[in-house]
Amino acid sequence: MPFHRDFGQKILPAIFLVSFAVIGWQLALMRCLLTSRYHHFSFLVISCALLGFGASGTLLSLAERWFETRVRAVFIWGLVGFAVSMPVSLRVGELLPVNVYFPPMLFITNLLWWGVFWLIYLIPFLLAGLLIGLALMTQKGRIPTIYAVNLAGSAAGAVGIIILMWLFPANGLAVPLALSVILSALILLEYRWIITLTVALALATTVLIFLLASHVGWIDKLFPLHIDEYKTLAYLERLEHQQSATRLKSFYSPRGRIDLYFSPYSHTL
Repeated sequence: MPFHRDFGQKILPAIFLVSFAVIGWQLALMRCLLTSRYHHFSFLVISCALLGFGASGTLLSLAERWFETRVRAVFIWGLVGFAVSMPVSLRVGELLPVNVYFPPMLFITNLLWWGVFWLIYLIPFLLAGLLIGLALMTQKGRIPTIYAVNLAGSAAGAVGIIILMWLFPANGLAVPLALSVILSALILLEYRWIITLTVALALATTVLIFLLASHVGWIDKLFPLHIDEYKTLAYLERLEHQQSATRLKSFYSPRGRIDLYFSPYSHTL
């Protein structure tokens, strides 16, 4: 069953923002893993993205009739779910006791925890793939347009996340990306413009507050990264917890992150 014409027009900005957010989220996760673990775990994010999109296609093909009769509801709730899943998966995933080292006696345990970690981060990509696939599946006469918007959003996401990395630390990027998806959900709702505008202003205010929180160091408390215990940053954080070190400043940009500490027990900055 095809979309209503008005709804079919409204999903184009939603597809653009979903594509923007999913590419941005992929790069943000790579940066988080670089900070908390090591750079070579970027393959984990790529595998999550590929399998998430593949699983969404399988789900759509198995339940095609169910999705086609509930397009509007699935799209709106899917956008909300995708937006919420980004910060939630980051918060939950970083609580798991995953370890980059696999001693023989803990091999199976570590492997299972990494499997859970991988499944948690799979969820946002599954939902994003579901939304894009649903639009392509139910709007067959406009596939070139939808695909073009998808590509444009992906390209904008690759550039936009670099700009956002100047403003937010990697573990704080989930919030602006999630808010952009929530904004696309508002476009699909049949509310009056005054209500939509009010909610949009509230979202903009949230971004400004979150931007301020990034500069005063609150992000690491809201979305703490589980730093590998053998990294220097983990050692300095332990000193800070023991009140034997003070974090003076954190600098972040698309090129990386630098944390400046003062401690009489360490000569490492």
